[in-house]
Amino acid sequence: MFAPGFQLDSTVYLVNYTQPVSNATSFEWNFGDGSVNSFELNALHTFPAFDSNYVVCLTASNKCSSFMYCDTVWVDSLHLGGSLKTAPKPAFYETNSKNSEGIIQNSTVINSKFNTQNPTLFLANYPNPFNSSTIIDYQIWQSFNQAELRITNVLGQTVFNQKLNKPIDKIQIDGSNLANGLYYYSIVVDNSIKLTKTMSVVK
Repeated sequence: MFAPGFQLDSTVYLVNYTQPVSNATSFEWNFGDGSVNSFELNALHTFPAFDSNYVVCLTASNKCSSFMYCDTVWVDSLHLGGSLKTAPKPAFYETNSKNSEGIIQNSTVINSKFNTQNPTLFLANYPNPFNSSTIIDYQIWQSFNQAELRITNVLGQTVFNQKLNKPIDKIQIDGSNLANGLYYYSIVVDNSIKLTKTMSVVK
């Protein structure tokens, strides 16, 4: 697991508390803002916006297994209360291990009690407005049977939809066939719309 050490402007130092650490252990940080991943033991990262939540994931791996821990980091423009607020429990974690036959087994645990009022806590696209393409970043923090990303125009017509197999991912949207204007993109979980946001196409 990890925790924020300090914040300077929008740059955050994240302290890795993974145990044990050996020469065989490798790390990978995903900062949840579309930036390049880091492979350092501890991470120093500049986030793109103040007063924003980012789901940061740390994966620790060795030759036997891997463990991914994700939690929310709040980038606070006022630098109050230790600057950052983290969730009391992990939003999501995933483990991979090999069984006796050498086959990798995957186990995913999502903390459905983390935010019962808004289980799809994070949904954003960048850039916005966009011309040729944009990336939609989402995190689903609840167990689900079916999930879908749906984009509609102002008339309510669906112009794009894609099934979602992962609780955390990024999807690139081709805007070349979209007309100028406002669009709505939604996460639909088990036939229920959980969160909707707007994006604009400008050509």
